[in-house]
Parts: sequence; C-alpha cells; structure tokens
Amino acid sequence: MKYYLIIFSLFIMLFPVWADNEDLVSKTADQAITAYHNKDYDTALTHFLYLENNNIINADLFYNIANCYFRQSQIGKAILYYKKALKVDPAHQAAASNLKFILTLTKDKIDTPENGALSRFLLRLYHSFDLNKAALFTAVLFFILIILLILLQTVFQNRDKSLPIFLIFLVVILLVISATISYLKYQNFHSASDAVVIAQTAIGYSGPGVEYTRVFTIHEGMICQIENTNDDWMLIKLPNGIGGWVQTNLLEIVKIKEN
Repeated sequence: MKYYLIIFSLFIMLFPVWADNEDLVSKTADQAITAYHNKDYDTALTHFLYLENNNIINADLFYNIANCYFRQSQIGKAILYYKKALKVDPAHQAAASNLKFILTLTKDKIDTPENGALSRFLLRLYHSFDLNKAALFTAVLFFILIILLILLQTVFQNRDKSLPIFLIFLVVILLVISATISYLKYQNFHSASDAVVIAQTAIGYSGPGVEYTRVFTIHEGMICQIENTNDDWMLIKLPNGIGGWVQTNLLEIVKIKEN
C-alpha cells in the first residue's frame, strides 16, 4: 500500500492539467494552478470551484478539483469529481487512474461481477468517444451518406451500382451505431443516476425513514445507483445489488451543472 501511495502522491503533485484558454477564466485558472503548486489547496479549490459555479464544464477542471479534495483528505468529494471528469471525458486517463487508486482507500470493498470479454470490448469502444466526438463522427457519416446518395443518382446513374450501394449500406450501419452511441452519451451526460457517499457513514433503511429496518451501513466514497427519491430520502442500489433508503444529505449526485 505504501508503494501505491508514493506513486499516487507523485502523480497528483505533477502540474495540474488545464485546457480552457478562454480569456474570461484564464486569470482565475492561473491563480488556482499557482496556489496548487504552492500547496495552498484551500485557495486552489476555491478558485476551481468558482470556475465550476460559473458554468465552466471541463474534464480537466473537475480533475483538478478532485485532486484538491484528495489533498484535503475528502475522499468522497474526490471520487465525486473524478466521476464528473469521466462523465465529461470518458477517455481522461489521469482521472480514470486516480479514481481506480482512490477506490482502494475506501472502507467498503464490495465485489462486483466481472464482465465478459465481449462486454469489456463494447465498453472500451463506448468509452473511447466523448459526447462531442461521437456527435461529430455522426455528422460526418451523415454528410458522407448524402454525398454517396448524390453520386448514386448522378455519376453511377448508368453504371454498375454495386460499389456505391455497398458503401451506402456500410455507412448506414456505421451511422446507426454512431447515432446510438451519441444518444447514449447524451443521456448519460445529462443523467443523474449515480451518487457518491460524502459523509463518513451512511445507513440504508428498508423505507424512507429511520423507523424502518436497517439494511446496510456504508461509508465515505461508496458509489451507488439512484433508484428513487422521496423528500429527504433517496433509494439507492449498491454495486452488489442490495438496495436501501439513505438520507439525501449524506450523498451527492454525479451531475454536471448547466445553465
């Protein structure tokens, strides 16, 4: 464990990543990064959160916020923001690596069924595109389809149509796949189906109230799926399939703030 802690500490001590060059936020971003370099994580976090509260949606921003929370030993919040970074950019390797490591530091170790080879391949394919790339690829395929249809009616009007028809068939298949991925990405980006325990301890009950039977006790950093809400209570499902009602203020939803 010490070996991994050393590697992780060295990793997050590297210069925090920042990819947004907008003039409006560059000064705040510079101040945040400077504070982070000076190990003033409170100030860095304040500046980074200011950017988030001003509707800056950026995977690197969420990654940096997560690093600050980790430095403050707020494991739940760190996991929350690594998840946010991956929601914006599923291919963000730094966020994925840090999340994988920080989950080893949580108190709850719940085994989940391992995916098969085909499922892992499909998940890698799905996560290889973010929403913008998937939408762009879909638009390009649609444009290519239009061009092929025009060529079919003009250049190949009096010729053998086997090749253009085959290409059109292939492009249509790719277009359907790409459009499906884009739709799923859009739904996932705007969804609020996951939550992270940010309190040290959270008790799950069989109903929305402390008078119900206790079902489980979970701890900071646990990632769960939201099934339902009822006033100040949230019905969640753990990775092992067990469900229960938990007080809403003990959790924070993995959701991207938007206008």
